[in-house]
Amino acid sequence: MDNSINVYAIDNAYALHATVNPSTVRSWKVDFDPLGKQILCGTTSIALVNVDDGKIANEFAENCRFINCLRYAPNGKLIACGNIDGGVLLYDGATFQRTCKLEDHGHPVRDLAFSADGSFMLSVSDDMLINVTNM
Repeated sequence: MDNSINVYAIDNAYALHATVNPSTVRSWKVDFDPLGKQILCGTTSIALVNVDDGKIANEFAENCRFINCLRYAPNGKLIACGNIDGGVLLYDGATFQRTCKLEDHGHPVRDLAFSADGSFMLSVSDDMLINVTNM
């Protein structure tokens, strides 16, 4: 476990563009910001890492037991994090302040997805349910 994130250039035959190593943030879950300039990453805390220089631009979120998944909304206004405790934490995409916690699942949340227009969010959990949340 070297804690590094490899960034590949799709338009250059998938050549390695950069290796990012946010040394203070364990990074098992990743997503690009909508502009593709920063990487959202985390496991017990959340960080934004610059793609070009690999430096942490912002680190936020209280210590979570474990983040199973995280996603940016398509418009960048919201960040969603699914946790092992069955909750989904929502953060403001500009201020990184937590806006609410959805507690719809009784088991670990495994994945999240936003509709293309950002009006709905899907969450799937070990409880075998897929929840649709109107954003």
